[in-house]
Amino acid sequence: MFEMLKFRKAQLGIIEAKFLFIGIIIGIIIGIAVVILAARGIIPLGFVKSLVCGAAAKK
Repeated sequence: MFEMLKFRKAQLGIIEAKFLFIGIIIGIIIGIAVVILAARGIIPLGFVKSLVCGAAAKK
């Protein structure tokens, strides 16, 4: 019985790792999209700088 509990816990860890990697990939895609939109002038560059520099300044 305890072996089954260990197996289920291991399965949950694998599922959580999948969601972690999916989140990282989505974050990278959104980051690249924002840089491309800023380079094309669709998003004002000041807006992007305030997001990046504002996050760095708060730390």
